[in-house]
Amino acid sequence: MGSPIKVALLLLLGARATATNRTFRAVIFKEARTGSTWLADLLRNERSVGYFAHEASSCVKNGDGALQRTALFSLLAAPACDMRCGVQAKDAARLRWLADERRPAPSCFAGKLVGFDIQAKNDLGEDRSPPLDWPADWKRLLRLPDVRAVVFARTNVVKRCVSKAHVDVFYAQCRTRKAVSADHRACLAAHRAAIDAPVAVDGADLARLAHNEGREWVDLMERAGAAGGRPPLLVFYEALLRDPHRELKRFFAALGMGDRAVSAASGSLKITGDDLRTSVANFSGVEAALGAADPCFLGQLRDAESRVFDTICLAGGTSAFSKHGDASPTAYGY
Repeated sequence: MGSPIKVALLLLLGARATATNRTFRAVIFKEARTGSTWLADLLRNERSVGYFAHEASSCVKNGDGALQRTALFSLLAAPACDMRCGVQAKDAARLRWLADERRPAPSCFAGKLVGFDIQAKNDLGEDRSPPLDWPADWKRLLRLPDVRAVVFARTNVVKRCVSKAHVDVFYAQCRTRKAVSADHRACLAAHRAAIDAPVAVDGADLARLAHNEGREWVDLMERAGAAGGRPPLLVFYEALLRDPHRELKRFFAALGMGDRAVSAASGSLKITGDDLRTSVANFSGVEAALGAADPCFLGQLRDAESRVFDTICLAGGTSAFSKHGDASPTAYGY
């Protein structure tokens, strides 16, 4: 039997070899206005990512529920080196061949991450016939080998609600809600003054919407956990905003990929500022209304440092992100 140091070294080398040879798979559940386009852009620019589809339901447009299921299954279970979301997904015969083949991932994805993000409310097929089902379809997908369910959340729901109002102004000026392409970034710069102008907000309505969004996060985490057989991995927009290098490294490590070098490169631009005092025209009135409706939201309203909020403010009580998911990649003590 070897020395303890030799044994430890062999185990370490074995773990590194496993991380190098495996293909890692992730399904990232998200909602609108959470920074998911930015996250997808970051991941696509990482050498540790072999393939990542943003808003994967767009792979199959005007497709039936069976084709939608097969497309998503193919992205995880049988990725191909030349996989392109909008092209191959139109070929139903090829998709079914990929899904039925169940072959090991090709060597081009060895040691890399493949996967997609998908919007929980709109993109799960709830408006399709038949819809994708949590207990059946997602349970099958999320329990494939090396697949991890991830929830990418924006913990400050107050800022998320206000962000939607600013994005409406951006859309009116530039006909898009995402500043990723060069044309869209140029349009954002050209209309920055109009887009940055403070908006008036109804405080009571803001509290109602924020309570609803808190409930949606709880429901999403619970569904993803039940389908995947374990709590979903949590990644927070605010943590990524504060230190994208550190959070991407933690994300890869939490997926079992070890210590990876990251570039954290992205061309995506942020639309709404971090301090709502400059974004909300009637800030003091909103502050009073939120304080009367639910003081739980006051910290989120006043935050100007992209703080991670573990507490989820709900109508009639509170919950916590860490109660419903695995928050191991995120340090709360910023």
